[in-house]
Amino acid sequence: MIISGNNGISGINKAYGVETVKSGKGVRETGKSSSQRSDQVVLSSEAQGLQQQIAAIKALPDVRMDKVEELSRRVEAGDYQVDAAQLADQMIGRALADKLVK
Repeated sequence: MIISGNNGISGINKAYGVETVKSGKGVRETGKSSSQRSDQVVLSSEAQGLQQQIAAIKALPDVRMDKVEELSRRVEAGDYQVDAAQLADQMIGRALADKLVK
């Protein structure tokens, strides 16, 4: 790579808002220019919607007490029956899905 002149450096200085002064002893920086703006982040409406959905999900409780109470009642009453074949299918499906993700 060949670098000729100061054009590349002055372009970088301009991008970062650094003004340079040429003198007999070389170039020195004078600091940030007064026209430099602060950085900004603007999110699209889609990203804002996604943030709202994430916040709503985080606000949900970790435990669904209505389900826990219903299942507890059914177990105590002897009404809760587990379909072994369906449980095995779900366990195998979950194991396969986990392997695909890795």
